[in-house]
Amino acid sequence: MYGDRHPLIQKTSAERFIFGMTLIQLLVVMAAGKLSYELSRVIPDLPVDNFMLRHFHQGIPLYAAAALVFLEDNVTGRIMAPSLFDKLSSRFRRRIFVYRREGD
Repeated sequence: MYGDRHPLIQKTSAERFIFGMTLIQLLVVMAAGKLSYELSRVIPDLPVDNFMLRHFHQGIPLYAAAALVFLEDNVTGRIMAPSLFDKLSSRFRRRIFVYRREGD
């Protein structure tokens, strides 16, 4: 009746595309991978004998993006990116003070 939606619209889970990732997760990881690749062409390797440690700093954008789109907040159970965006937007929102007049 009123307020009911078609069963196809009432999706409860996100569609998974490649490697079990949603489209947003895939795009974010691809963009971060491209940024890591471009940084690896500019930033020199670390002077360490181990291959993984030598190139570790070049993947920092990819690690950060993967953490934002895959890790969940312990309190709310939401993914970190929307949770972090909500926290920052509420922190830096425009405040209207009671003692100010509307025209000032």
